[in-house]
Amino acid sequence: MGGGTDTERTTFYTALYHSLLHPNVISDADRRYTGSDGKVHKVSRGHQAQYGTFSGWDIYRSQVQLLTLLSPRTGSDIAQSLYELAQQNGESGTAGCTARTAPTS
Repeated sequence: MGGGTDTERTTFYTALYHSLLHPNVISDADRRYTGSDGKVHKVSRGHQAQYGTFSGWDIYRSQVQLLTLLSPRTGSDIAQSLYELAQQNGESGTAGCTARTAPTS
């Protein structure tokens, strides 16, 4: 990025860094993950990863758009992850959409 003062660039890159901290990939290399229902699931066909640790603060209004602009594949995986986690919870919200450790067996 060009332009702006040193302070403005620092502010921009700090905000960008913060926006990329979460959500996290919660699926393992074999595409399995423990869902919010406590069961082992596999990443949906056509997607690379399952994401978790969503903030719950309307990320679809700003953060997901930024992530999708920077990496369309990641944005698609995040949207699918929100859908999968809601289905596991039996609801349409993001309650319980937090990362769990990957299955070990």
